[in-house]
Amino acid sequence: MTEPEPGTVIYVRRPFVAAIADIFNGKIPEHFPMEYSHYGVYAGNDEVIHFVSGKGIHQVPLETFLENQPKSDCYERHFPQNKTALEIILKNRGLSPSEFARTLNDYHFYSAKETLRRAKSCINSPDWSYGPLSNNCEHFAIWCKTGIKYSSQVEAIFG
Repeated sequence: MTEPEPGTVIYVRRPFVAAIADIFNGKIPEHFPMEYSHYGVYAGNDEVIHFVSGKGIHQVPLETFLENQPKSDCYERHFPQNKTALEIILKNRGLSPSEFARTLNDYHFYSAKETLRRAKSCINSPDWSYGPLSNNCEHFAIWCKTGIKYSSQVEAIFG
């Protein structure tokens, strides 16, 4: 990974840990992926703002975010830069007309500077309560960039 611009949404692939079994009462479905993407907002100077269960939203060194994985295993998340591009993506997701309209209406492509400002405003905020299926690191990072709390990983698993 080359040095991203501060305010860039980044992610790293990680193996699932046994704790995820708690969500499924110890019985992980066969179709469940064996790894996931952990998301954060790059803050510059090898620092990342991310959301972790039990720790909330906080800023850490990139090395901590990567959990000893090389920088080459860290990727940038790309987003539609306008509503026309988003509309094309949404049409393929099978949303109800009301979900489609709400998502299209709420979507905003924030600049990197504004994305970073939004991420910093959430550090140690009591307004963000972690929930692996409804309010996780991906929900946080995508909200910082677009104003929408969304997780493609949750959607892929639970529809």
